[in-house]
Amino acid sequence: MKYDFTSIMDRHGRDAVAVDGLGTMPGFTPSRPKEGFDVIPMWVADMNFPTVPTIPEAIIQRANHPAYGYFRPTEEYYDSIIRWHQERNGVTGLTKDCIGYENGVLGGVISALTAFAAPGDSVLLHSPVYIGFSKSIGNNGYKMVHSPLVKDADGVWRMDYEDMEMKIKMEKIHVAIFCSPHNPCGRVWERWEIERAMEVYKANDCVVISDEIWSDILLGGSRHIPTQMVSEDARQRTVAVYAPSKTFNLAGLVGSYHIIYDPYLRDRIRSKASKPHYNAMNVLSMHALIGAYKPQGHQWVDELCQVITANVDYACDHIRSCYEGVEVCVPQGTYMLFLDCRKWCEDHDKTMTELIQAGWDVGVAWQDGRMFLDPYSIRMNLAMPFERVKEAFDRLDRYVFQGEFARQRYGRRLEAGEVLPDFTFDTPFEQGQSILETAGRARRTAILFLRYYGCTLCQLDIRQLALNYGRLAAGGGQILVALQSDRETISGQIHKDTLPFDIICDPDQRLYRRFGIRGAQDMMAMVDGRAYAKLTKAAAAGYEHGKYEGNELQLPAALVVEPDGRIIYAHYGKTVSDLPDVAELEALLNDGL
Repeated sequence: MKYDFTSIMDRHGRDAVAVDGLGTMPGFTPSRPKEGFDVIPMWVADMNFPTVPTIPEAIIQRANHPAYGYFRPTEEYYDSIIRWHQERNGVTGLTKDCIGYENGVLGGVISALTAFAAPGDSVLLHSPVYIGFSKSIGNNGYKMVHSPLVKDADGVWRMDYEDMEMKIKMEKIHVAIFCSPHNPCGRVWERWEIERAMEVYKANDCVVISDEIWSDILLGGSRHIPTQMVSEDARQRTVAVYAPSKTFNLAGLVGSYHIIYDPYLRDRIRSKASKPHYNAMNVLSMHALIGAYKPQGHQWVDELCQVITANVDYACDHIRSCYEGVEVCVPQGTYMLFLDCRKWCEDHDKTMTELIQAGWDVGVAWQDGRMFLDPYSIRMNLAMPFERVKEAFDRLDRYVFQGEFARQRYGRRLEAGEVLPDFTFDTPFEQGQSILETAGRARRTAILFLRYYGCTLCQLDIRQLALNYGRLAAGGGQILVALQSDRETISGQIHKDTLPFDIICDPDQRLYRRFGIRGAQDMMAMVDGRAYAKLTKAAAAGYEHGKYEGNELQLPAALVVEPDGRIIYAHYGKTVSDLPDVAELEALLNDGL
């Protein structure tokens, strides 16, 4: 190959959210790996290849001129787009007037939506659905109506045209978002599929917003058919949105564009986009596109597609051969895999949260697929040198799908009246303590299972327990707080005499698993009004989030035991704040039930 698709780039410290953003947005970004593992970024949809050299050459050439004032797109900009679509997709009749700049594909989608729908109106999308659509559409006040894609007998994702028709009519929908190729499923639609979809949209007078940002990344000889090419009606009712950003890894430069043939659609959308003055091109992004769409860019993309095809083939073969219970459809486009892990989780007594976290712990920074509205899925980016793809699957083999994690099972939850099994535990300052010996030294013992020391809610809970410990221990009771934190983390932040109670350090979640203390399925399931109130209180008190440890979605639990280990109270929290408060603990420790 002419271009470099084998060198491993170090992206740390280069403003790359793919690696430097880990752990910064819980519930969205993967957490940072455990010590000893580097990051293999397989989540956010950007590539880990150096882009075609004509792009930085074009940027540098323009940047060398020291004036960056107001400008207008050049004829070369428009001609580059027209030639690209003609040569790659066989598009004819495309003119400068049909092309308009967009500050990102999502910006183009929202401009089109605001032009043809009002807040509160329904919009049709296929699910699983790209998370950017969900957030942008929801944040702008539109009602999302999902028509689920279904797998046929061969495991190929297909549109359900009857379902589309029914929902468009029931919800009185007049704007639909079409994703071609589809993200996250990776389908490259055949002409007849697009034709039939457009017939549904035509029959119901729907404006179609077609996201075709993935149209250049085609695998295994697949061919992209622009939505606007399937019929004259499609040409006139479709707003198509493109960008070189996915193709050439230019998301950080921001530079998308629309193609709209119908003058009425064009005028309405451009009017909406122009009024807030947000939709202005960056001069360097213009030159980046011109550099990308040169002849060298064609060859680079052709080689890229070969590399990604090989990565996809390896990954899919490996999954099907080695991970029984994990289903994967071979994508025809994009560089993303979409794994269905339902059966594997059921067979191995695992939640999706635990499975996803197990990968994150060993540096496989794959993406939680539940954000795409599929409850048992994981999205995996394979746009990286094959060596890194193989390393990722080696780690998944060793530590996740075939390792100790796969063999672990949750224990049964304990109930009042049972005797607490003895176990040993470490505190930040002592090792090998017996729980029954510890319980035998007090009238009653409350064991509170929280998340980890850096959690702001946990910091608030620990502080409240410490401030009220005189009340809690007045009758001879004691408290132990279990955390998914290692000894070094806590001992480095507190003195031995800082707290009036001991902390049980359980970084491997051994006790949580043994006693059936599970995590929530997702971030939405773990919070409620009480949790939000506690978060507000913690922020007002000045608590800041510290080191992320363990399962970010871990739910709490509380056990109260007699000196002989008999359990008199067992509570398993349904949300992150679902624990007995100080008054309840005081009653349990001093007065009984």
